[in-house]
Amino acid sequence: MPSATPSASSSKAAAKAARAAPVRIENAWVRAAPPGTDMLAGYMDVRNVGNRALRLVAADSDAFGLVELHRSLMSGGMSSMRPAGAQDIPAGGSLQIHAGGLHWMLMEPRHDLKVGDAVAFTLHFADGSVARAVARVAQQAPASTGTSNQVCPGHRSGMINGSTGCVGAAIQPLQ
Repeated sequence: MPSATPSASSSKAAAKAARAAPVRIENAWVRAAPPGTDMLAGYMDVRNVGNRALRLVAADSDAFGLVELHRSLMSGGMSSMRPAGAQDIPAGGSLQIHAGGLHWMLMEPRHDLKVGDAVAFTLHFADGSVARAVARVAQQAPASTGTSNQVCPGHRSGMINGSTGCVGAAIQPLQ
């Protein structure tokens, strides 16, 4: 019969899972959609402010049944998207999750969202650390991103780089 008291190893795992990742989430937003829509898209910049590389492996949100990172592709004049899988973010670098490239596919909404609503996200990293952030629902990218719903100027969409471009008012991670 299993013990009701957690083992030392499971307690360490739980503590490690709750450790805050050394990241800053900026320019987070969710594209507004008509009521009843079964899929939305989310965007943000994830800046690694730590001194070692991080691997973003998953995200979740209480507002959605499923959250996946996807990549938009253009081939032969046709656009498509595919799951992007885990993404490495070098120390001091950032991962741009913007319209037209990497984006969060937000599936199975638990309720309709309207412009101005707040959506909480938890990002999960391979080392067990997490980052929590809040994104606002909007019709278009916040002006502070400089993207105008397009790829951040000077960057390839979804590319990881060491620059600080495309930053505006930061949405501070929740601790």
